[in-house]
Amino acid sequence: AQLLFTIKANGDRKCRFVARGDLMQEGTHYIASKSTMAAIETVRMQVALAAAAGWKLYSTDFRQAFTAAPVDQGDLYLELPPVPPEFEGTAAWGHGYKKGRSGKYVAHMKRSIYGLVQAGRVWQQHLMGWLKNTLGARIYMNDRCAFEWSLTYENDVGQTITERLIGTIHVDDVLLSVQSERVRAEFMRILKASFDVTGCENEDDEATEFTGIEIRRNWQRKTITLHQTKFASQLLEKHDLAGARIESMPYKTKHDLDPWEGAAVSETEHFEYMSLIGDLVWLCKTRPDIAWRTTDLSRFSHRPGPHHFAAARHLLRYLKGSPDAGLTYHGSDEVLMQ
Repeated sequence: AQLLFTIKANGDRKCRFVARGDLMQEGTHYIASKSTMAAIETVRMQVALAAAAGWKLYSTDFRQAFTAAPVDQGDLYLELPPVPPEFEGTAAWGHGYKKGRSGKYVAHMKRSIYGLVQAGRVWQQHLMGWLKNTLGARIYMNDRCAFEWSLTYENDVGQTITERLIGTIHVDDVLLSVQSERVRAEFMRILKASFDVTGCENEDDEATEFTGIEIRRNWQRKTITLHQTKFASQLLEKHDLAGARIESMPYKTKHDLDPWEGAAVSETEHFEYMSLIGDLVWLCKTRPDIAWRTTDLSRFSHRPGPHHFAAARHLLRYLKGSPDAGLTYHGSDEVLMQ
């Protein structure tokens, strides 16, 4: 294990013990490592249904999620990281800190820890088991990271009411669409009894972001818009295009892209091109208007040339004209019944 220091997007500093997953061997320390996340199509469908039905959207995430899941093997041991001298012998959980890596002790793993190759898979299996067996939720067949839960109760006049909640899971983040405040409150009460979670504290704590995708709700117009304004603005600043001219189209209609036959660009330029393509692919989650051009540019990632760079910068200048554009889902009868 080792200490990992990170600075979060909001400026908070974090330190945690992590495992050296690069030293683990398949078949010895783990059997399988694959885990899944909710597809963007599932998230968009959930938002579309919420807009049409007038359901509120909430988001919650699990604190130190991987450590909530028990390990999948009983014979995993962890070499302790170095411990600062001032911590040695200090009481902790009824024991004293040891010398760490320089001492004779190792840790017997009972729970998963960040850095384990299989940690994501173990966490997903643990959460799915809890959803099915404890919560009684129904996992969707087309996307295992989406679920539905129902709450049945009697109202003040003795009528039996059933209300629903739909959730999509992205590792330790969950987007919820709820039919009522009662079902939200009951779901969070049950969830907090088993996990340490943040967000979705009250009825007014509606979601404004989920996994980097921003959510803009207009209750008067009955619309929900998914957009990536922050990411698009950061992308323009990254490539020094904040003050560049704006293009009206994502590409020049009379300029097709061909393979580059000249001298290969430098490794640094090649990396920058591939990085830009990756950024554009991520932006396509809420910007279908750039999807075709992004796919076209990605065809030349193995050997880009000057005209490919120029076409990519042209696309960025197009984004400058509409950084806050996105996908808007409607719930008004005026739009839905057209």
